Amino acid sequence: MHSLDLKVSEWFLKGGLLLNVVAWAAGSLNPLFKLLDFSGALVTLINAFFLLVLSFGYAFYRKKIPIVLVCFFIVCVVFVFSALLSDYFLISILKLLKFFVSCAFFILAFDYLNKSGRQEDHGLVPSWLLLVFRVLGAASVLSIILGVAWSKNQTGFNGALDHPQRLALYSGIWSVCEQHRIYKKKNLIGIFWAVLSAAFVFMSEARTAMGALIAASLYMFFLNQRTGMSFKGVAIIYIFIILGVVAGDKVFGVLQDSFLKRGDTSVVQGLKDSRGKLMLGSLQNFIENPMLGIGFQVSNGRYGTQPMEVEYSGGLPLSAPIEKGVFYSGMMEEVGIVGGGAFLLFLAFLSTRAKKGRKVVFIYWALINFGEAIFFSVGGLGGLLWIVFSYNVTQKKEKWG
Repeated sequence: MHSLDLKVSEWFLKGGLLLNVVAWAAGSLNPLFKLLDFSGALVTLINAFFLLVLSFGYAFYRKKIPIVLVCFFIVCVVFVFSALLSDYFLISILKLLKFFVSCAFFILAFDYLNKSGRQEDHGLVPSWLLLVFRVLGAASVLSIILGVAWSKNQTGFNGALDHPQRLALYSGIWSVCEQHRIYKKKNLIGIFWAVLSAAFVFMSEARTAMGALIAASLYMFFLNQRTGMSFKGVAIIYIFIILGVVAGDKVFGVLQDSFLKRGDTSVVQGLKDSRGKLMLGSLQNFIENPMLGIGFQVSNGRYGTQPMEVEYSGGLPLSAPIEKGVFYSGMMEEVGIVGGGAFLLFLAFLSTRAKKGRKVVFIYWALINFGEAIFFSVGGLGGLLWIVFSYNVTQKKEKWG
């Protein structure tokens, strides 16, 4: 390909990827900042267009289809069997199609950019995505100044976004990315962003995100010990040590209030109260339909939301939101042992494809899904998850870890 063709295709694909991130951010903003909203169906159609163009490009230039995409296609074929048995057949099929089209586009786009030499190594996320993270972070600081940072429930910090949970999940992966960059390159600005994003997670009072961030941070710390601790890494540790010595009981009190949500008697009890009913409904459905489940991305049925809340337009379901709480029990409920086993094997395969330092993104997202079922929800934070996954499994070079 000519260099001009490569440049055009680079911005064409990055524009498609950025559209998905902007669509998620626009639909998740604090009402004060919300200017527009994107139709999920429209974004899926645009992704389908990009995927079709990429597929023709791979065929024309005889590029090898990435093994990750082949395995993902097989998993989706397995999911079809569960969708065929669903009480909401059309909804399951359309959601599965959306899941496949979006994730396949992400994987193929990053693979193409990498093979064409147009994808630079910027750590755990591309530079344009890190810029989006930082802009949202700056907007969250502005929301504090404007007095709207606790607008959702007056306790958990939601910043520039419309819900504390959403803010926490995004801030957690942002902090992981900033920490990864600090270990690779000494950067005082990076330390500022890493500390700020981590603070947002704890201010949100989202327990799952706190635990996932702590685990991911420890993984990077101990992994970096094998190659020698950087000055910035030491600086971060001492910053937290000083804060702990100075603040003392106050820091402990904040952490205790955050983990116990100010009313629960224990962390376990808190998780049971907030996720237990949904998880129990999923397990009951799984026991009754162990092999293929009740259908891809449908509600708990008689053990939860019944009938399923669906918005139709022109006879087609445009929106059918569900709540599962814990992804893994919800996954077994929806696609059974066959589909669940296939998907877990696929996740394990993905983690082996990522280089050592990049595995931290899988650790973070895998833990997040114990409290937020987003692996299959590509229209929301799940789309951001799969963009980060796709970027990391298609990178061949690794400068750290």
